[in-house]
Amino acid sequence: MKKFFTTLFVFLIIAFSIFSFFRYFTLLKINYSLEQKINEINTKIAELESTKKNLEIVLDKKKEEYLALSKENQDLLAKLQDTEKKLNDKNAELETFKKESQDATAKIESLNNEYVKLQEEIKQLQQEKETLQSKFNSLPELKEAYDILKKKLREAKLAQRKTKTYKEIKEEDGNKGFLLWQGEPTVAKKVKIEVAPVSE
Repeated sequence: MKKFFTTLFVFLIIAFSIFSFFRYFTLLKINYSLEQKINEINTKIAELESTKKNLEIVLDKKKEEYLALSKENQDLLAKLQDTEKKLNDKNAELETFKKESQDATAKIESLNNEYVKLQEEIKQLQQEKETLQSKFNSLPELKEAYDILKKKLREAKLAQRKTKTYKEIKEEDGNKGFLLWQGEPTVAKKVKIEVAPVSE
């Protein structure tokens, strides 16, 4: 009976040892699998960290590019506004120039019309000059024309004097050295007025 218990005890020990061995082997396998997964996770974490750093570098570069583009855009906007202002000024100058040009054109047309009129007048005066020159080519003709003109002026003057009064003629011609003319004095009369103080 004692041998039976001893054999059973040994059998149990062997069975427990075998069970423990398989259990340990299973745990080792699970532990190895877990370590592999942890290593894979660590590798992925490292890759993600590297990717994150790369993305941060790219993001910083993009930020710098954005800031540079923003500054360039602001500069271009300022230049555009300045160009627009200059363009408006040039348009205003152009409108002023157009108005001045229209005024100048109108003045030129007016001057051209006056020039044409002056040319016609000059032509007419030239014709009159030629006519007078043809009439007064010789001295006798000139003298005769002068006598006729002088006679006409004298007759006109006499006719004009007939229509005027003595007073008007006197004012025009003066006293001509006479103190009396046709019974009337030619010198204005002088009146002397004396003022005496009144005694109280």
